[in-house]
Amino acid sequence: PEHISMDKDDNIYISDLGNSKIQKYNKEGEFLGNIYSTHSPRGMLFLDDGRILVACSAANEIRVFDSSFNWIDSWGDSGSEDGEFYFLRQICIDDEGFLYVVDHVNDRIQKFDLQGNFILKWGSSAQNPGNGSFKYPWGICYFKGNILVTSGSVIQFFTKDGEYIREYDFGTLCYDLTHDDDHIYIASNIYVIKTDENCEVIEKIGQNFFELVAGVALDSDNNVWAVDVYARRIVQYRKN
Repeated sequence: PEHISMDKDDNIYISDLGNSKIQKYNKEGEFLGNIYSTHSPRGMLFLDDGRILVACSAANEIRVFDSSFNWIDSWGDSGSEDGEFYFLRQICIDDEGFLYVVDHVNDRIQKFDLQGNFILKWGSSAQNPGNGSFKYPWGICYFKGNILVTSGSVIQFFTKDGEYIREYDFGTLCYDLTHDDDHIYIASNIYVIKTDENCEVIEKIGQNFFELVAGVALDSDNNVWAVDVYARRIVQYRKN
């Protein structure tokens, strides 16, 4: 397992890469079924109109499903041109309904509308990520008007047009991102980092417990859910 997403009813969806499927659970951990089989599923999004987006790395495309997980559309292809991908990771949506995709091996972020039309891209390759460059970017989220991207141990802040703002180095590998109204949560190798909006560390959740935490999500009560990749488990931490 690697990525984790939650729908409006707090059902949990796990991108189970090794088994080439997406598994569904309720928040009590009860298994509800394998709801989609595809090689290398990555990030997922549940849209307000009921559609579901899945980043499928094997096909290098974004797949669109209805609320019953019937496949209704897809876009993307393998490559490095606009609208093409080379291995996908996390995806996110902003307040205007634009989609941002982590194009992992191409070391860039691509922005689309929800019909799959390419809007813009940003990023360049660098051995040491920062100042708008990446080395295998992984996590992304929209937070307080900015797009946050993880690459290596660094989180970079950008405008919605891809302008570099600032960055923070946490000194440990950073993977998926999520947030509540005032805090950022980072799956960061052996714990989940909780920070304020300025990336000042408040808490290291699960320190000395995880083998490798790569995915993180929040439910409607702001409980933290984390994916422990090598231990093959999902872990919940209750708020407070």
